[in-house]
Amino acid sequence: MSELNYKFSASDVLKITGGRLLHGSLFVPFKNISTDSRTIKPEDLFIPLKGEHFDGHSFIPQVYKKGANGVIVKRNSLEEKGWDGEWAVIEVDDTLRALGDIAHFWRMKHPIPIVGITGSNGKTTTKEMIGSILEITFNILKTEGNFNNLIGLPLTLLRLSKKDEIAVLEMGTNARGEIKRLSEISVPDVAVITNIGQAHLQGLLSVEEVREEKGELFKILREDSFAIINQDDPMVLKLAAECRCRKIGFSMREEAELMAKDVSISDSGKVSFSLAAEDKDAIINLPLYGVFNVYNALAAAGVAQSLGVGLEIIKEGLERFKPLPGRMEIMELDGYTIINDTYNVNPNSMGQALKTLTGFKGTGRTIAVLGDMLELGEFSKSAHIQIGSMVSGLGIDYLFTLGKDSVNIALAASEGGMNEENIYMEKEHQDVTAKLRAIITKGDCILVKGSRSMKMELIIKELTNQTSDIRHQTSDRRGESG
Repeated sequence: MSELNYKFSASDVLKITGGRLLHGSLFVPFKNISTDSRTIKPEDLFIPLKGEHFDGHSFIPQVYKKGANGVIVKRNSLEEKGWDGEWAVIEVDDTLRALGDIAHFWRMKHPIPIVGITGSNGKTTTKEMIGSILEITFNILKTEGNFNNLIGLPLTLLRLSKKDEIAVLEMGTNARGEIKRLSEISVPDVAVITNIGQAHLQGLLSVEEVREEKGELFKILREDSFAIINQDDPMVLKLAAECRCRKIGFSMREEAELMAKDVSISDSGKVSFSLAAEDKDAIINLPLYGVFNVYNALAAAGVAQSLGVGLEIIKEGLERFKPLPGRMEIMELDGYTIINDTYNVNPNSMGQALKTLTGFKGTGRTIAVLGDMLELGEFSKSAHIQIGSMVSGLGIDYLFTLGKDSVNIALAASEGGMNEENIYMEKEHQDVTAKLRAIITKGDCILVKGSRSMKMELIIKELTNQTSDIRHQTSDRRGESG
């Protein structure tokens, strides 16, 4: 078996997972691993996973016909008998755990620096900023889309090859234990917790529980590892005090290894600041909107510094960064501006986006189009009321809400003194679009934001008459990992 052409044998998989061979040869090789029967290729190993509305085990016959060399199955789940040839059937207690175990094995065969990123806001932007800096000097592997959960992260690690020098991995969660498991699989050498706030409170119940869950990333660090610390976030600071490793702090408010000074916003709305690091200063002109993105840039700079990257390269990487669609994406259309921030939302990021919207207040008006913030559990009503109060307090001119939860945004904005004639509560995307078209004038700026499941991007698609779909990479399982 050529090491260049094959990743594992059935014997390897048995040792890694503690599984049992039900059929086939110990020496059957596997070129790759797939959890999707639609993309299976000859000589692959198929790992069927079970979700709320599907069970991958039902696709095993199709995978067999496509020429896969084997399958991992959940114990006592396989009724099919009489497989031909060396087709390997390996039985385990939990196929999702087996996927993670195999990914961990593959990661340990590639002893390169791994960067792990989690937090309530800014994970993906920080990950992309880190990538923009590091790819100037290194061959890197990084999370694609939002492959940041117990399926996506292992599949990313399984793409590691000999050419990769650093891997940058985003880690999301909406339930206790996920960050710990993702950390165990990836064994990060550098860890970033961007911030801690109200996110996924339906699964994590309280901000304190969010802190404990995110903190699992720091707990796994060794003494020679690096924690990149947001010194302006008290909860992150508390977690950092508990970990025994090397630390690099960043701040916009106080002395730190990395500091942002003289933050300013240009006439076009983009952010600049002076980055103080290593007894040097560099002016950073971010191609981004929103002062909150300075924190993402500082976190990325801290990771780069931990990996030996100098200030000049950090500056170049941050300034050449290209924002992803749906994340504070500025769209100039027919005399008005759209801020497309439809990728996802929680109360913290909603507040940041609203503040950014007010920065565009010039000759035109500010219009907030806000969808439900999901997965907040018992905190949902109070969180939506808080946003409504912010809308009125910031002096935003028009408010559109979409969904049953965001009605509380509208009611709170009205109670806060916003003109009721400028508040629209809608149930359908097309109704929002139609009424928006009726009021938009030259110079207006429109923020569109809501949870991914609300499909707020459809409003932008309809509003701009786009012929091509606006799509986002969906999670490998139900829920909005963050």
